[in-house]
Amino acid sequence: MPSRDKRLGVERARSRFRDLTSRLLLRWHRHPMPGPRSRRKTIDRALLLVDVQNDFVDGTLPVQGAARIVPMLNRYVDLFAERGVPVYLSRDWHPPETSHFAPWGGSGALLPHCVRGSAGAAFAADLHVPVGVVIISKGTGAGEQGFSAFDGHHPGPVSLRRCLETRGVRTLYVGGLGAGVRATVLDGAQLGMDVVLLADAVRGIDGTSARLRRAIDEMCRAGARVEQFDDVERELGGYPRIASGASSLA
Repeated sequence: MPSRDKRLGVERARSRFRDLTSRLLLRWHRHPMPGPRSRRKTIDRALLLVDVQNDFVDGTLPVQGAARIVPMLNRYVDLFAERGVPVYLSRDWHPPETSHFAPWGGSGALLPHCVRGSAGAAFAADLHVPVGVVIISKGTGAGEQGFSAFDGHHPGPVSLRRCLETRGVRTLYVGGLGAGVRATVLDGAQLGMDVVLLADAVRGIDGTSARLRRAIDEMCRAGARVEQFDDVERELGGYPRIASGASSLA
């Protein structure tokens, strides 16, 4: 017959095992593992709006038709935000004196614009800015041109490329204003990303209509796709809607 101490030891071990099992079962029922149907689709897409700032809407360097496409830009922002897909906004964030501007040696006739902290550098007042948006600042140095959003960085500093890689983004939808759109699309394609130009959400990519067509052809040859809102909405159809956190930010 086993000794009394040995029997007590066995009972204590069994008791501890039952207690542990009970706690694990309780945790399981409170936080069940998701089944195949309840698992959220992996998010590997993001929206990037380039330079939707006051100086490009109605300020120092206005882009023709910029104000008219802000409602369409908002439709895209709301679509992505409602489905929990990341939204990025790039901005020119220049110092007061920089070689990007004509008075300080810049090429062309670029007047001072989007000087950091100024009203002209703020995002357009009517643009929806969702909670959790990532802001990429570019052209921040006196010797930086900063056309492409891939030349910019998130505070840290963390490059746009690093931000996207960290989140596992493979498909990047790009809209916005000015020459920065073309530069961003070409850089993204060169990095091997699936880049989508939002044809109904861009203005002033490269000046005149003829130059615009040439710019779009160049982006397509580089590997970019061209889509409009209905196309993108279908592509995001697999992402369930969540509560929208869009707001307006000047």
